[in-house]
Amino acid sequence: MTNLPPLNVKNVAGVIVTAQLPPYVKAGQAVDVTISSIGDAKSLQGGILVRTPLRGPDNRTYVVAQGSLSLGGFGVEANGSSVTKNTTTVGRVPNGGIVESEVPVTLMDENNYIYYSLLNPDFSTASELETKINKSLLGNATAMDAATVRVFVPAAYRTNLVDLMARIENLSLNPAAQAAKVVIEERTGTLIVGQNVRIGPVAVTHGGLIIKVDTTNNVSQPGPLSNGQTTQTSESTITVDEKKGETVVFESGTTVGQLVKALNGLGVPSRDLITILQNIKVSGALNAHLEII
Repeated sequence: MTNLPPLNVKNVAGVIVTAQLPPYVKAGQAVDVTISSIGDAKSLQGGILVRTPLRGPDNRTYVVAQGSLSLGGFGVEANGSSVTKNTTTVGRVPNGGIVESEVPVTLMDENNYIYYSLLNPDFSTASELETKINKSLLGNATAMDAATVRVFVPAAYRTNLVDLMARIENLSLNPAAQAAKVVIEERTGTLIVGQNVRIGPVAVTHGGLIIKVDTTNNVSQPGPLSNGQTTQTSESTITVDEKKGETVVFESGTTVGQLVKALNGLGVPSRDLITILQNIKVSGALNAHLEII
């Protein structure tokens, strides 16, 4: 038996692996996988996910994931200095999960009803869909609420639900205006704003505080024949630079595009802009849904 040297596990990280199964996904298809560090790893850059089974609440394996990680940032460290951009402890493996088990889907219930769930719930859109289905004689439709339309399937379509759903899918609708939404991705500092987002009267003040710490290493060398020892000392210099805060006043009806343009003129970085939008939402001046992913 050969004695092998101990393995170096310094580059192994403990992570949590998650995946979202889209509707009607079949065994053998690929899905994206998200990996998040749950240990003390500083970065997952250049990491490779080993074969990992992903189980559902029923303890059944639905996806098996593996592959190289793709990060939205990077981190470099050398001689005590480091540079980091965005989050380096969360990554994705595009198409890194292979579906092992399908999620059962029932299109029609035992009473011959199918249900349509609107992506953007709206009473006007639900009512219009009900009217269009009934006029086209594709079934007896009833709008249950702002998000659900129930359709009684005629006998002619009960053995061919795909054709019926395709016909209903191709009906022309004039949905109400899209919901105002602001999407923020903290990992990469990405901000996406919908066209219907408006801001109420609000004043924004932004100022930057920069603290810089410089460390100088000195070596104390004893004189000849003094029986002294060489010692190393460090001296730290702390510099504080506080920029003057700038105040911008926005009137009612201001778009987020105008807000972003004004704050960019003040030199506000993207991460500070995200924080400002979150605070505007807390103040009640942002007339939109704020979604953080």
